[in-house]
Amino acid sequence: YFRGNISLRDQVKEYLALKQNLRYSTARCYSFMVKKIEAFPIGGKAIISISAHDLKMFFIELYESGLAFATINKIKGLIKNSLELACEDNIIPRNVCRFKLRDYIPDDTESIHALTKEQTQSLLDFLVNSRYYNRYYDMFEVLLESGIRICEFCGLTEEDLDFENNRTRIRRQLVDGEDGSLTISELKTDNGYRTIEMTNVFRESAQRILQARNPDSHVSIDGVSNFVWLSNKNNPVHARQFNAAFSRIKKAYNAVSDTKIDKLTPHVLRHTFCTRLIAAGASVKSTQYLMGHAHASTTLQIYADFDKEKARTDILMLNSEQK
Repeated sequence: YFRGNISLRDQVKEYLALKQNLRYSTARCYSFMVKKIEAFPIGGKAIISISAHDLKMFFIELYESGLAFATINKIKGLIKNSLELACEDNIIPRNVCRFKLRDYIPDDTESIHALTKEQTQSLLDFLVNSRYYNRYYDMFEVLLESGIRICEFCGLTEEDLDFENNRTRIRRQLVDGEDGSLTISELKTDNGYRTIEMTNVFRESAQRILQARNPDSHVSIDGVSNFVWLSNKNNPVHARQFNAAFSRIKKAYNAVSDTKIDKLTPHVLRHTFCTRLIAAGASVKSTQYLMGHAHASTTLQIYADFDKEKARTDILMLNSEQK
């Protein structure tokens, strides 16, 4: 095992070198994780001398530095796979990263709950009547009627909206580049490329968004122009800006509404769309396609969450029957 003197950071890079044709967003995620590993002493330590205790303490340090459980778990997965490769190459005798992370740091991952029908309608009523946030009404309708990811929405162009055939083509996403500028990226997976039928609400909202745009805006990013949604300064908008806007909207909404919302993000609207599909009787394969999920297991998890919530509401119905 003399080759076990290779450092953890270098072994991770050896593992990543085997991954070809990574999508932009995936490559950026790996780059972030490598930088985290390099920033701590364990990154320079020889993998032959790294113990399970060393890794557990490293993950605890990451948690104490403010990283979320889900992020740390991804870093753990990268290290585990890198050490697995070292085992296969007979560089180390065993993989010391096979423990469960939640046994050592708390899992602070928040569950995503779909908005109820009452919450959805109350929120839309608030937006349409709001002096400050009514410009977001049609965007919320588009997200609720399509379930597209926020980066996909940011990357939508006028050419993607086929009003003649009532279809929307999801073909790209708009994301932050390495230098902080916006860039066009491929979708997360091949399953992300899809065509979604427009509902009447989607169609009307999308048309109003286009009509409200400044016709003098000719911003182009990586050769792509005619973006559907533009800021007040006529520039394309990225996901972080929307996340901040959603936070302000939730605060303003909860201040005046009796139907409170615990969490409001673009992903909550996506989850709400998916839950509505399931409630309407859509099949797993159909839901997987419309959501752009790479794996049916992701879709099935939402089905499982829906079944648990339905079971809870069904049992509560007994109360009314017993009165």
